[in-house]
Amino acid sequence: MPRDDPITEEERRANSATDLIRMRLERLQQNIEKPAPIPTKKETLRAPKAPLEFVRNVVGSSAAAGSAEFHIYRNNRRKEQNRLDYIDAVAKKEELDEAYRQKVNKLEEEEQLKTAKKRAKRLRQKAAAKKRKMAKKEKDSDDSSSDDSDDSNSDSDSDDDSEKERIYYIVSSLAFGPFILSYLYYRDWLTPVGMMTILKYAGYLTIIGYGARTFGRFFDETNARFLEVWENESNKKDDNNHAALKKYDFELLNVTPDFEARSNTDLWHLQPEVTEVGAFTRGLASWAIHAFGRHLIYPGSMGVLKYMMRPNLNAARKLLVQNKNGQRVWIKTSEGDVLDAMFLRGTANLSQNLVLCFEGNAGFYEIGVMNSPAQLGYTTLGFNLPGFGESTGLPYAKNTLAAADAVMQYAIQVLGYPPEKIVLFGWSIGGFPVAWLAANYPNVKAVVLDATFDDLLPLALFRMPTFFSSIVEFAVRNHMNLQIDKLLARYKGPIRLIRRLQEEILTTAVDDQPENIRRATNRINWLLKSIIRDRHPELIRNLEPQVDRWLDMSPTERLMHSGVSLREESQQRKRLFDACSHYLIDFDANHVTPLDPQFFNIPEGRDSF
Repeated sequence: MPRDDPITEEERRANSATDLIRMRLERLQQNIEKPAPIPTKKETLRAPKAPLEFVRNVVGSSAAAGSAEFHIYRNNRRKEQNRLDYIDAVAKKEELDEAYRQKVNKLEEEEQLKTAKKRAKRLRQKAAAKKRKMAKKEKDSDDSSSDDSDDSNSDSDSDDDSEKERIYYIVSSLAFGPFILSYLYYRDWLTPVGMMTILKYAGYLTIIGYGARTFGRFFDETNARFLEVWENESNKKDDNNHAALKKYDFELLNVTPDFEARSNTDLWHLQPEVTEVGAFTRGLASWAIHAFGRHLIYPGSMGVLKYMMRPNLNAARKLLVQNKNGQRVWIKTSEGDVLDAMFLRGTANLSQNLVLCFEGNAGFYEIGVMNSPAQLGYTTLGFNLPGFGESTGLPYAKNTLAAADAVMQYAIQVLGYPPEKIVLFGWSIGGFPVAWLAANYPNVKAVVLDATFDDLLPLALFRMPTFFSSIVEFAVRNHMNLQIDKLLARYKGPIRLIRRLQEEILTTAVDDQPENIRRATNRINWLLKSIIRDRHPELIRNLEPQVDRWLDMSPTERLMHSGVSLREESQQRKRLFDACSHYLIDFDANHVTPLDPQFFNIPEGRDSF
């Protein structure tokens, strides 16, 4: 779709009429010495009126020159001359237009030819680089220094190729599934005796595979150096061995963490509502959460997704360490999980504040929301939830909150940032640990929530079968009680909500419904009303439908309703709209689009409107 000019896009980001006027004045002051030429009116060719088809000839003496018939004849001669001049002008304009079109077509052909040549050159260079890399890899697969010297583009290309090969391998394997089953059925191997035979051969193949891998690692120099560093770090426990161990990518099992969080019994937890259900419903709900519910809520912890994402995550983590001087840290939670985290120090003027980043249900810090504030120069600390990436454990509610508290303790005790200098930034389901931390650390500097929701239960009920609703409600309330609105009710500090206009995940409307209906069912709308209801009950009293009206407005319509009115009801509505503009901004993107860094702003506190 066509994009608006930069000035229009900049004015759309205005939170109020005052910001819009300020933007326009600043734009005028930047070019205050530049003359403003007044454009001239464009000349247009207008067809003259045609002369009469029959004109009486006027002849006679000069005394008849002043007669009416003579003037009629002269006017018609002038019209005929104007018509001839118009025909000449049109012909000249058509010649110029044709010459312009030919010139434009010629330039386009030249540009397309240049682009094709450059594309072919890049493809040849990429193929040659890939060929050289494959040849080098075949000669010496154990040379680790050559891997460090490769640039980021070749790394990303090889990662993409490996991912494509992996996907092709999985798809091709599944494609032959029916033929394999038919063959097994024809050979009578699907019987109990046949299944035992299959399991026996599968066991043999597993033993052979693991044995071959062990044999290969035993004679691999890189693996030998890794084992040596591992043993030295396990025995001596000094900083040099610990830093050397972080140069390797491996599963964080039995590693020495950089920081171990302590259990804090003073933390507040939201208690679920007590509901009387039978033992069957209780058992079925518990089974559903552990069997498939957790995987639906946190798909990033699934082994298949982690296996497919591992090459990209390793490459992105490598770039964070090498190109951005990132510091990789391992944090152990009070639940025993080890978190893989990354600390990026910002520029000098923005390093006094720390942005603590929380990913979504399929997000990883290597390629996640930490990139937006880091691009602006903020000091950031991101981590993977338990079960995500290289972090150990599983992302249950208590494990997630323990991970959030562990990272908060690390930021305060090790990095030296007090809560007053920490900004909590969460995306999607990451708003849950952010809201919980804000409830327990109410003096944090600010809270920024991008594409989040008020409560998980409405979203779960919308996507699950109706007959399963009672079990879903009990399972969510007792195992995954993610009520962000109730958690934020205990936090009164600065907060900013970012709503995605093309949201497709956090809505309770089907895809074929109009855009305004899907936008109206975005669960962040309920979170906004909950915040205003808790903080400014006098504004929203009897005017809650006006919040829905404001949410449905375009930026221009919102500016039109920001004027001064003398009526008391209109003044209350204007104050309500100002509160909505203060707490929520719109971002024209879908749920998974990375946040534009220009939309990340640390909000300021405001008590009245």
